[in-house]
Amino acid sequence: EWWAADFCKRRIVTGFLKDASLGKKRLASMPDRFTNTITAADGSSHPRPAVINSFTGPMRSTAEWWAQWLAFFFDTPLELAGRDGRPARKRPVELLVPIIRQKYPDVSEEEERISLPLQLLCLALFDAILVHVLNTLAPSSWLPLKQQLVETLIVGKLERTAELIGRTHASVDVFCVQE
Repeated sequence: EWWAADFCKRRIVTGFLKDASLGKKRLASMPDRFTNTITAADGSSHPRPAVINSFTGPMRSTAEWWAQWLAFFFDTPLELAGRDGRPARKRPVELLVPIIRQKYPDVSEEEERISLPLQLLCLALFDAILVHVLNTLAPSSWLPLKQQLVETLIVGKLERTAELIGRTHASVDVFCVQE
């Protein structure tokens, strides 16, 4: 209903990406916060198929990306650390939390009532727009560049950091790190 009545009629940049009300209502940022990169109970990382994180799978078309996005949210149960210390098996869609009007007053009563599917729609649109834009502007170069950046900046980051600290600060008694 929201898709047909509103979102499908919007322009992707001026009508969606630049819409300040979506930000105030946290309709894309809230679900991104919980699903951008999920850390499983075993410490493994599971990034959502998206441009803005460390996901490096194929996204040569919106259709290719969409199949992976749907599978990630609905068909990929992950073993997560539960609050009681025992692992809990959950799909990423189950990690979303309602957006409460009391905390975000710009959210209407109707938006609060349907906030879970509305967040999923807005996040899907946000991710789809970025995939579409990059595949339109730099179809053959953006994904290899992203894969190279992820490899350089994320994969093995802890090991490289420990090696660097060990090599350059081995003689110190106390070493403080601030992120």
